Amino acid sequence: MLPSLGSPIQDPAAAVGALRQNILEITRMQPGFGSIVDPEVDDVEQILPHLYRARYSGAETHFLVADSGKVLSIDYGYANSVSVAPGKSHPSNRRPLLHSMTGLHKHTGADGIDTVLVSHFHDDHVNGINLLRRLFGTQVWAADLFADLLERPWRFDRPCLWHEPIRVDRRLPTHETFDWEGIEFRLTPMSGHTRFATLISFEIDGQRVVHTGDQIFYDTGAWRPGAHMTTNHVYKNGLDMGCYHAVVDELEAIQPQWVLTGHTPPFQPAPEWYSEIRRGAEAFDDLHRKLMIVGDQDVHFGAESQGGKLKPYRVHLVVAGEQTQMQGWILNPLPRTAMATARLVVPDGWSAEVVTVELGPRQQQDITLTLTPALGTTCRRQPIALELTVEDQPFGQVAEALVTVGHDRF
Repeated sequence: MLPSLGSPIQDPAAAVGALRQNILEITRMQPGFGSIVDPEVDDVEQILPHLYRARYSGAETHFLVADSGKVLSIDYGYANSVSVAPGKSHPSNRRPLLHSMTGLHKHTGADGIDTVLVSHFHDDHVNGINLLRRLFGTQVWAADLFADLLERPWRFDRPCLWHEPIRVDRRLPTHETFDWEGIEFRLTPMSGHTRFATLISFEIDGQRVVHTGDQIFYDTGAWRPGAHMTTNHVYKNGLDMGCYHAVVDELEAIQPQWVLTGHTPPFQPAPEWYSEIRRGAEAFDDLHRKLMIVGDQDVHFGAESQGGKLKPYRVHLVVAGEQTQMQGWILNPLPRTAMATARLVVPDGWSAEVVTVELGPRQQQDITLTLTPALGTTCRRQPIALELTVEDQPFGQVAEALVTVGHDRF
C-alpha cells in the first residue's frame, strides 16, 4: 500500500485493521460523535422472515427480500454508524455511504439492492440512491406525485432537497396497487410533513405493514402504550387542514399489524394507538383554527400560508436577453370567485409578463410567465419575486426565484 505521506506499507490488512480500531476510539476526544460502530458488524435486524431493518441508518432504511432473492429497499438513508452530520446543512457535509450490505449478505445471501421505493423526497431518505445505482444498477421507483423533485431538484423551492438529480425508472400512481416480485403495494398521498409524500402499504409474511414516512412521531420514539403523538408538520413542505385526519382514516381502514416509520424502530400498534393518533390529528386542526385565520369566510391562503410558487426556482441563463418561461401557481385566498393578477418583480431593464386570470373560491391555478433579462446583464442568484393581487387587493410578494445570467456556474 502506497500512502500519500510516509513509507510504503508492507502489510495493508494490518494497517487498515489498526486504522479501523483507532477510529472507533474517536469519541474519547470528541464525545459529540456519539456511538461509532464498526461497519463490518451485523448491521441489519430481521423484523419478519422477509422484512429487515438497517440498524445504523438515518433516515430508517427497510429491506424486503423476495423468494427470488431480490431485494427492495424502502428509502436509503445516511450511514450514521460511521459518520455524524454537522449542524450546518450544506451539500459539502452531506455525503452518502454504503451501509447494511454486510448484514443483508449474512442474513439473505444478497450482494446488492435491486429496487428502491421512495417514501418522500427528503435528503435523509434518498441521499444514497445514486450510489446504489452506480454499484448495483438499482432501479428507482417513486410516486409520480413527487418524481419531478427527485429528477429536477433545481426547479423547486422546498426544504431538504437532495442536490443531485435522481432518475426515476418507474413513476407510480397513487390509490392503485402495483406489484414487485409477487408483493402488492399501494401508495396513498399524504400532506403534513410534506405534501410530496406517500403512505406505503403492503402485505408480507401474512402481515399487513405500513410505512408512514416522517408524518407521525411519538414522544417515546417508537410508539408504545402511553406515548403521545407529535405532528411532524413543516409549513414550507406543504400541508392542509385535515391532512392528519386523512392519514388516520387510511390507517384505520388498513388496520396494519406492523408500522414502519422514517425515524423510529418498527412497532406493532394496539387499539389505543388509533385513538392517540386521532387525538393528534384533531389537535392539529383545532390549534390551527385557534391560532390562524383559516375560517371558511376568512381571507387566507390555508394552513400552509403560501399564495404562490415559481418554477424553476434556480434559473440559469448563459446569454443575457435570452427569454425563459417561468411556471408556477397562484391561489385565490377569497371564499368567492375573483380576478387575480400575477406579475414578476424584476430588476430595472428586465421585461416580464403579467398574467390575469379568474379564480374560483380558494382555487389554485397553474400559470406561465415570460421573463427576459436586459441585454448586457451578468448576475449570479439575482432574486426575482412573484407579486399577487386579487380583487385589487395586493398580497405582496408571495414567492421568489433566483436567476443567474452570463456565468458558467449557477
